Amino acid sequence: MSEPIIKCESIFFSKLFERGKFEVPWHQRYYDWGAEHVSDLLRDINEAVGTKERCYFLGSIMLVGKDGDSVCEINDGQQRMITYSLICARFSRFFYERNASRNESYAIRVLFDVPDTHTDTLANVDDLTSRLTPPRSDKERYRAMIRNRDIGGNGKLTAAWNTIDTFISEKETNTESINSYFDFLINKVEVACLYIPKSKISPNSIFEVINCRGKKLSDFDLIRNYLYSHFNADDKKDRRDTVHVNLEKIKLSLSSSDRSAGYSRCYFQCRYGFLAKDRFYREMRNNTTEKISASKQKPADYIFKLISDYTSDNHLNAFHLIKRLDIHHQIIEGFIRDSRTRNNKRNLQIFLQELHNYTVTFPILFALLCKYLKEKNDSKRKDLSRKIHIAIKKLNAFVMRTAFIAKFESSHYEREFSDFARRIWNIVSLDDLKIDEFIEECDSEGEQVSDNNRFKKRLMETEIKASLKAKTFLYGINCFEQSDGNLININNCTLEHIFPKSQQHQSSWEHFNEHKPTDWIYRIGNLTLLGETDNKPDNQTNRDFLKKKKIFTNSSIKLTRDIAEYDQWSPSEIEERQHKLTKTAIKVWSIK
Repeated sequence: MSEPIIKCESIFFSKLFERGKFEVPWHQRYYDWGAEHVSDLLRDINEAVGTKERCYFLGSIMLVGKDGDSVCEINDGQQRMITYSLICARFSRFFYERNASRNESYAIRVLFDVPDTHTDTLANVDDLTSRLTPPRSDKERYRAMIRNRDIGGNGKLTAAWNTIDTFISEKETNTESINSYFDFLINKVEVACLYIPKSKISPNSIFEVINCRGKKLSDFDLIRNYLYSHFNADDKKDRRDTVHVNLEKIKLSLSSSDRSAGYSRCYFQCRYGFLAKDRFYREMRNNTTEKISASKQKPADYIFKLISDYTSDNHLNAFHLIKRLDIHHQIIEGFIRDSRTRNNKRNLQIFLQELHNYTVTFPILFALLCKYLKEKNDSKRKDLSRKIHIAIKKLNAFVMRTAFIAKFESSHYEREFSDFARRIWNIVSLDDLKIDEFIEECDSEGEQVSDNNRFKKRLMETEIKASLKAKTFLYGINCFEQSDGNLININNCTLEHIFPKSQQHQSSWEHFNEHKPTDWIYRIGNLTLLGETDNKPDNQTNRDFLKKKKIFTNSSIKLTRDIAEYDQWSPSEIEERQHKLTKTAIKVWSIK
């Protein structure tokens, strides 16, 4: 039987460096870790030191052997190798300045091609060969960093060094902490190393298998794995079944990792406030670690209670309502009944429908609905539901007003909305909610849509080109005004431009001949809805308003039937209708 071509072993990172020399091949990207990635690694190792972990695994490194040369190419793992060596370089400075020759010697052995028995210090490393050669643009700066020279300029490598320097500087007054951290760095940080002989197999094919196969873990998968990790010890066996059943309940309830991740973002932002989406799992984990420390509880005890809360039916049901994964008539009907909004044309179901595409609002909605679902006292629940109805109504009005006259930029409000959700989560009484102050704060940095006169002026000039936004606006107006028959389903409606979009149909609309057509097509006064059972204008009716008018007369939608009252269609009629729609919109999406 032939021997395997690819060799693999687990090895301490420090020992890997001591084996030889390494270079980043020409085709690899430059050093690309941001300060946040470096900081995360430093904190992770610090946490492992504090909890006395037996090792810290730093992933896999892929090395390619060059024939007849002792130098290996780093095909995968340069960011970790460079960062690890910079941490060792900063420690070497610390030990050099304090004459801690033993630890300084270890650090230098990682950085330079010297034997175990070397006696070199940072004072005489200028002529030593560094073990690692970074990409060309970083080479000189890296050389200076590991040789205790001052560095200047900008760039990712400098930012990484400054982050490491700050971290170690904050520890310098605690010699025991420094020594513990460095000892862990040298003797307990492990990697899995793949050795690829370049002459026998294509390194690129191996790289593709490592990085392109399989599905990337979602935030929920990472969170679940982190929570499970607290119950690995033998003395935690009695809790494992409960933990497993509860965590599986989330995925079974939400049916996908993406939805489970969305639920997790809602839940943990309510607990902790703003967590950046691209760093969500890590920030969630760091916050949880801090909470465990502050609680003075055993980690497993704290996490067990956290899992129970995280997987509660009330919380899952609240997320179902927000995501509209099913109608949940009994909960919505119960809320409408409790809040006495049965005859209100603007109720919870409509609010959730309109906010469905604005995920930045989900933590606030989630926090409010969870409070309602948790309340068991009938009298308190009714009082609570009325306050929640008002809060969601005002939030909805602010978001929709902003969206109609501009673009609602979720990134502008992400931190404020998440932190407000945490405030809701933690307050005892909604009397302390202060929703008006919150909206005023958000609005002061935006379009200032709370001012009716300002909103009216902007809406009078507004065009809406996005179909979904236009349908939401018109649907809201129609639901407010229509009282006959069943209300329409927005998902079955189509958007209709009264003065048509198509140039081939515009020539016969004589009232627009002296105007620029594109100035009127997307004005809200020129837009309406057609229901599922309504006849739709065709090529013939699109040429003539009077023919369209006959279709509008029989529409199931009041907003559209009203257009049939006009004798002609021109810019004047569009302006007049826009004024009417604007007056109604102020009432529909009332913030006061």
